[in-house]
Amino acid sequence: GYYPNGNVMVKCKYVLDKIEGVFEEFYENNQLKEKGNCAQGIKIGQWRAYYPGGKLYAEGKYNANNQYEGEWKVYYQDSALKQLGSYKDGKSEGKWKFFHPNSILKEEGEYAQNLKVGFWKEYFDNGKLKSEGEYLEGLKHGLWKGYNSNGYLLVKVNFDKGVMHGR
Repeated sequence: GYYPNGNVMVKCKYVLDKIEGVFEEFYENNQLKEKGNCAQGIKIGQWRAYYPGGKLYAEGKYNANNQYEGEWKVYYQDSALKQLGSYKDGKSEGKWKFFHPNSILKEEGEYAQNLKVGFWKEYFDNGKLKSEGEYLEGLKHGLWKGYNSNGYLLVKVNFDKGVMHGR
């Protein structure tokens, strides 16, 4: 297809009415929006997505079922890493890290089947610990600690499957 200004919207090849091979989508300004491979009309293998200005937005792989698979990276517009994590069959799985725009670690922990599990830590953009505690099936569980931006303990809170009990 084409945009009203005549610029190409998508470049791809069809085989038996399904996209096959290299797929490229463009913004109206002719900048590449995303690029990857398709097999029988579904995304597969390595893909990259871009911001309108041309900087890399995200990169990772799709499995044969058109789902995120393996390591994926997402970037801020200035190219700093925003998040890093893995997928299995389209669901967040394993260790994940999220970063502040200044590249300081923002949050880290693990996922299982798209749910936060185990011990997680969150940080201020100065690198100091903000909070820490356990997740059980995606819900805060057990003792959670909260800190101020200087690293001093402010609060201890107990959770039972997402429900706060006392302070």
